[in-house]
Formats: sequence, structure tokens, C-alpha cells
Amino acid sequence: MDSINKNEIYYQASVCVLNKLLQQGIITDEEYKKIDALNIEKWKPLIASI
Repeated sequence: MDSINKNEIYYQASVCVLNKLLQQGIITDEEYKKIDALNIEKWKPLIASI
């Protein structure tokens, strides 16, 4: 598996975790957006840029 595919998987996994945290009220919408932006910067997923 190449690094682009790994980055996609890691990013999507982070999104799943963030969604659970948001649904459970552990994080706010604003915190979700900030963390997601950091994850996009770190993993540079192609899907997020579409």
C-alpha cells in the first residue's frame, strides 16, 4: 500500500473518531473543525480536497 492510500485511511479513521466524539457531545462543532483541519494538514488526503 502506498503512502497516499495510507494517508487516506488514516484521515478517514480520524474522521470516524471525530464523528463519534461529536455525537457524544465530547467535542463541539468548532473543535471538530479545528481538529479536522489539523488532520487534513497532517495527512493531506485527496478525498478531503474534493
